[in-house]
Amino acid sequence: MNIVSYRGPGMAGGLSNAMTKVWEKDENNGNWWFVSDNALSVSRGKDSKSETLAVVDQDIVNGHYRYCNDFLWPVMHDLSAYATYRMEDRKHYKAFNRLFAPAIIKTSANELQQGCFIHDYQLAGMPMLLKQDGHASALFWHIPWPKNVEEHQVLAIVDIVRPMLYADIIGFHTQEYVDNFIAFVEQNVTDYKGDLRKKVVAAPLGIDYDLWSGLADKQEKEFLQVLIGKTPMVLSVDRADFTKGVSNRMQAIDLFFRTHPQWKEKVRFLQVCGRTRAGIDVFDKYWVECRQLSRCVNNEWQSEDWRPITWLDQPLNSGDLSMLYRNANVMLVNPLRDGLNLTAKEYVACQKDEPGVLALSSGAGAWAELADGCVPVDPRQPGQMADAINVALSMSKVERDMRMQLLTKSVRGNTLENWWQKFTLLLADKAAAAHKYSSGKSYYVELAG
Repeated sequence: MNIVSYRGPGMAGGLSNAMTKVWEKDENNGNWWFVSDNALSVSRGKDSKSETLAVVDQDIVNGHYRYCNDFLWPVMHDLSAYATYRMEDRKHYKAFNRLFAPAIIKTSANELQQGCFIHDYQLAGMPMLLKQDGHASALFWHIPWPKNVEEHQVLAIVDIVRPMLYADIIGFHTQEYVDNFIAFVEQNVTDYKGDLRKKVVAAPLGIDYDLWSGLADKQEKEFLQVLIGKTPMVLSVDRADFTKGVSNRMQAIDLFFRTHPQWKEKVRFLQVCGRTRAGIDVFDKYWVECRQLSRCVNNEWQSEDWRPITWLDQPLNSGDLSMLYRNANVMLVNPLRDGLNLTAKEYVACQKDEPGVLALSSGAGAWAELADGCVPVDPRQPGQMADAINVALSMSKVERDMRMQLLTKSVRGNTLENWWQKFTLLLADKAAAAHKYSSGKSYYVELAG
């Protein structure tokens, strides 16, 4: 199966890492088209070097980036107060998609017989552009679909939805996102006549359970041993993104020591949390806010040989992360809104005979699968979070074992390869018929404007 995505094989991010694993394992894998700096590139196999197909004007690259991160990202996460809309960026978003499609079609007509698996919100225009040349596609939307879209933002989101509807399959991580999407289309794209219930599917992304389960056994790095130490550890792994609830977490940690002072000098909070989307004002400000809050907590509670928060702002590889997962007494995952959250699943896979506790927010898409075994946290209520951390740290081994059994059953039952095969089979059923399709002109021409 061909892949079309913003990030390519081996690039940073959970999505790219997951897709790289299944793509390299698949004997029938196709091409992978992606963006590298300001160029459109393709990789034709795990052992081949990527090829540059076209260079994109820097203004288009920058405008597309801003539209994705300044506008679409907060709106899709039901956090529209953070959104900034610019008409010029919207035009650049469309131009970016228009440039991507011809580069694919022109270079690989034969390979496209098996269709394209398009990933995420950066390339919402691709299904229409490929279909108009007779090619099938599946589009997987890895971020949430919002419960509500502000009235003044509806037309811009309709502009994203119309070309999406040309996909033969549209996938989301949860049934809630499916229902939100269908409701939006029914309310705002009233001239669409297709059967959305047959087109749109809920299919949460899985992980390679056996890989993560075995990784920690091989790690013997001294700097990690220092980080782990002998004091109970509460671990969080994310980016300094306002959707992740990092500032809320800092406030909850402060309140945790105020309301549960018995834990002072007896527990450490390890934040593996890097900066993200540098150059986008709202993310830059959030990074500064989170770091300042962490310093305030440390200044308030630290002693001569102990401080409550250790912050790592550099990314760790999978092996290093697996060792931290294995040794964390509590994994604290508290997004305001998150499409899925793979770190929660990775943590579960790394547990052994003395399991820890997953503390998870219902704002994460993974909640739909993992709610029965976790301790719930509410990032909007720091007092509740503080009490939940205390519950997780104080939990008996009998209850920890019981909860982790439930979590393990869920994570092992939905693997990364299961997810990949589902879309491979679904798309294969559509691809042959798609090449007989000729759309001509349609009301979706907004993308060309």
